[in-house]
Amino acid sequence: MPALLAAAVYFAAFSPAAVLFLTVVSQRPERIILMFLSAFAWLVSISLSASLWAALAPLKLATPWLLLHATLFQEAGRYAMYFAYVRLLHWLRDAGLQPRGAGPISEMLPGAAVASGVGVWVVHTLVLYGDVLWRSALPGSLYTPMCTHLSTFAVDAICACGMGSVNVLLSLVGWTMAYPRGNALLVAGMVALHLLASAATSLNSAQGLPVDGCTAAFPALAAVVVLSGCLVACGIERSLKSERGLTGGSDVARSEVVVEVEPRRRRLNTRSRAAPGS
Repeated sequence: MPALLAAAVYFAAFSPAAVLFLTVVSQRPERIILMFLSAFAWLVSISLSASLWAALAPLKLATPWLLLHATLFQEAGRYAMYFAYVRLLHWLRDAGLQPRGAGPISEMLPGAAVASGVGVWVVHTLVLYGDVLWRSALPGSLYTPMCTHLSTFAVDAICACGMGSVNVLLSLVGWTMAYPRGNALLVAGMVALHLLASAATSLNSAQGLPVDGCTAAFPALAAVVVLSGCLVACGIERSLKSERGLTGGSDVARSEVVVEVEPRRRRLNTRSRAAPGS
């Protein structure tokens, strides 16, 4: 594959994760540690999923069931990282060892969620697409019958970018909305979006479709990314509205106190003028 196309493949797979690392994750050292721990947690979850897959191989289960249990293992790993991180922060604060310049835990969760999602993004790309991406630097290219107009290297790079984006967005949904509130509906939505993203990437190798795999897979994966982004945007808008409501309520309370204090002050001034000897 020409060097320019190989560079395009690498940038498509890793450049968004690199931008998030430089702008968000690298700003605090604990986020870098969390990124590596999240990558390790994903490796553990996918290893457990593969072990179960091998154990259930004699049953010849359909592909949707295999995707479902793999998704459940990965989402369990995501929650485990959130639970461990929050528990560690509480323990450090109780011991008086909280990170320097750290604010409330709720303010630390968005950056930590991005760090966790970036860790999953990078290790997911390296494990599932790494061998194919490295071979893109070799001479020649590779095409499949299911996608004849785009090389396998470019297809895998686009799928890696889409799945990585979904993982970062789902981490934001889970860490800032679903897990702190204990919202089972949001957790179910996260599992559904993750499952849809995995199913979208598998369309590249599906047979019997009215269109080729790329034409079916890329719009489906893009739709899942957009849905995940909309879920994050709705959560941000809701939190902003709640903050405005709290601010407005405090302003009203202060105005009521002022209104209540002013008549008392007038009565005291009137009494003092009525009794000049006091």
